[in-house]
Amino acid sequence: MPFSGDSVAVQTSDGRTFRLLEPLVYSSPQHGSTTTVPAGFESDGASTPSSVWSIVPPFGQYFRAAVLHDWLYRETYLPREYCDSLFCEAMAELGVSALMRETIHAAVRLGGAAPFYHDRALLDARSE
Repeated sequence: MPFSGDSVAVQTSDGRTFRLLEPLVYSSPQHGSTTTVPAGFESDGASTPSSVWSIVPPFGQYFRAAVLHDWLYRETYLPREYCDSLFCEAMAELGVSALMRETIHAAVRLGGAAPFYHDRALLDARSE
């Protein structure tokens, strides 16, 4: 299994933002890379508007892939296309249906540019 373990331990105080209690490790079979999201990282899962939660809730079978994707956007300088591709691959590895993967991936490609560049600006500011 590309994700280490069958689950991830998290903690929340508001039911919306979750903090990893242990590292989340993903080894990409397609890219041959390993990404470790450290304990303490916070994610809101899939960053979907509440108006679509009945279709794509923030927390679902794809939760670990969404945490990985948040980490890639916020804490790395990897290209956006790579981050989104790894997200889609990780969802497939978690058994997310092709229709759900394609829907989420299309939404990320459509609406993810502004958050991506915002996260990179914050990363740049922290690096100064």
